[in-house]
Amino acid sequence: MKRKQAVKISALLLTTGLLLTGCGDAPIELTSQEQQIIAQYAAHVVTKYNLRQKEGIVPVSSELMEEMTAEPEPEIPKEEEAQPDEQQPGDGEESRPAENHASLTQILGLDGLQATYAGAELVSTWQEGETTRLIPTAGKQLLIVHITLSNPGEADIPSDILGTRSVFQVSLNGSDNIPAQTTILLNDLGTYQGTVPAGASVETVLVFEVPLEGINSVDSMALQIIRDEVRWNVDM
Repeated sequence: MKRKQAVKISALLLTTGLLLTGCGDAPIELTSQEQQIIAQYAAHVVTKYNLRQKEGIVPVSSELMEEMTAEPEPEIPKEEEAQPDEQQPGDGEESRPAENHASLTQILGLDGLQATYAGAELVSTWQEGETTRLIPTAGKQLLIVHITLSNPGEADIPSDILGTRSVFQVSLNGSDNIPAQTTILLNDLGTYQGTVPAGASVETVLVFEVPLEGINSVDSMALQIIRDEVRWNVDM
């Protein structure tokens, strides 16, 4: 009778183990102490009804049972250390690049060359040569800013303004800053790569798209350049 009861208990333990693991669910993770308690308890029950085994097993220690039945102490979360906000360009006034004043020549680092503002105009289209024609998007017009690169020296001077990665912006008649257009013009100042002959000059332009409505003339204009994360106000 006792032997049959032991078999029933063993089957019950096996069934319980299968129910705990589930079918298709993630297995329940146990600590080493929990595994030891379950193993000892299962062996103790089986041994209790096993007449062929004279020696029982070591009973489950009271310390392990207390650890299993005791409620875990709530974990007190640590206060998160304040991390400084990473500032990105354009994320607010404090994150904007520092503003400085300098001439075009100084900002662009034109060694031996001189950059001079030569006027600005509003146009509906811009024709460069016989093949290149710039047309603004609907509701816009083009603002053409003329910049002259002069070489007063006695030797030809190469210039690579494209390599400076400068960003040009303009504020027209008190408007917000408007970025320059990237064009395929060979004399686009923002992408200029060429050589200015000795004693000569090269006419370059910056092209901006500005609203057509409400802007009929260039009353005031402020040119800015962002280079190496520093914002420069151009003295013209």
